[in-house]
Amino acid sequence: MLSVTLGEKIYTVDYVTALALREIGRPMEIIKRAEHGDAPSDFARDLDTLVNWFCVLFQNQFKPSEVYEKYPADRLITDITLAALAVNNRVSSVLSAFPTTAAAARTPEPDA
Repeated sequence: MLSVTLGEKIYTVDYVTALALREIGRPMEIIKRAEHGDAPSDFARDLDTLVNWFCVLFQNQFKPSEVYEKYPADRLITDITLAALAVNNRVSSVLSAFPTTAAAARTPEPDA
């Protein structure tokens, strides 16, 4: 099961649908361009594409405006990239909950 928390609401899906895989092309183009250090020609349009795909991933249970209003900005692109790479590589079962927590913000495990 995959979940996302937007404000006070938690949205879940049992699995990634084939539609999310079908629609992965444009998000992957944007991600690959960013990996090569290419500046987006239109950042807002690229971000809209990523956010729209994230909505498809969650079977359109929420609108892009809800993502923009309630998702932490410092996790948005990282989390969508993580989700897209997992779906594109057919390993979406490793995904569980969004927003993710930055590694630096995690509590270290006590030494055993």
